[in-house]
Amino acid sequence: QRFTPTSFFIDDKGQLYISYFGKGVDIFNGGEVDKLDVKRGLASNYIRSISVYDDSYWYAGARGVTVLSDGIYKSYTVNNGLPHNYCFHTCIDNQGRTWVGTVDGVAVFGTGSLWSLSQEDGLQSNRIKYIKQLDDGGMLLLSDNGIDKHIDGKTFSFVNQGLKNKEILNTVLPDPSGNLWIGSDINGLIFYDQSSGNLRYINEYTELPFSRVRSMTFYKDNQLCIGTERGIYLIGIRDSGNIQTITSVGIEQGYPDFETIQNAILLDDKQIYFGTSIGVVIFNPEKLSSTDAIPVNISSLKIEFKDTDWREKKVKVDSWLGIPENPILK
Repeated sequence: QRFTPTSFFIDDKGQLYISYFGKGVDIFNGGEVDKLDVKRGLASNYIRSISVYDDSYWYAGARGVTVLSDGIYKSYTVNNGLPHNYCFHTCIDNQGRTWVGTVDGVAVFGTGSLWSLSQEDGLQSNRIKYIKQLDDGGMLLLSDNGIDKHIDGKTFSFVNQGLKNKEILNTVLPDPSGNLWIGSDINGLIFYDQSSGNLRYINEYTELPFSRVRSMTFYKDNQLCIGTERGIYLIGIRDSGNIQTITSVGIEQGYPDFETIQNAILLDDKQIYFGTSIGVVIFNPEKLSSTDAIPVNISSLKIEFKDTDWREKKVKVDSWLGIPENPILK
């Protein structure tokens, strides 16, 4: 049966949680599967994101937020403080507060309190699709208008200059150097250099063979694993944001050739879980077989598309091929 996984979580007991858009949540514990849905207490079966903190489980979806704590389910909607019932993403910060991005702003659940952020508080857009915490404690709030940052009680535009018009942003991921990698549904991969504040677009018209980045995680410090509309790619990167290697994970490696789902990704040890349009794909980068480089032999050499008599130029020529030996080319 087809289903669409939207998020993953693994708890301290090793149980795998998978949420679906329309089918609630499955909890895998060894060979057993437990199911959560509206009959068990969820506000909706359309779950977009799962977050867990201190034995409190947060499920956000199309009809509000449900928190499970001490065996008790409690749901939040616009009737008790949520900015909008349609929720995109949840993130729990290092203070234990739960941040929920909705169609109409951000809800922040603290200890016994609930408050919200909107354009009136400095957001570029109320439609917050993804939330990520930085090492300095600041919260990145992503919308199609750019990325805002909330820190020390203040909200300001963090990434907006240099973005193209009518951008559709999906996700953002800081790297070990403090730079940001931003996934777009129109212009592929975007690199934000934190030292200069400059943006650089890296897409199918420059270096990458895809244009839609749906999800990202770092497998290693210099290995960026990306879910796209064309499958999975492993990108080797340098600190400067330059692409070093591109490895496609396709049918030959067992990938079913279906698009990945926005922010449905989880790195667990050496395995990466991806949500796709037909189910879950588990990818182990360690099992990618390496291929030796194909040896290159230059058999002919022209200048401005014209044959050249190299002997007349008084250079040492390969007697078999008739071209300069060990040519040094710009």
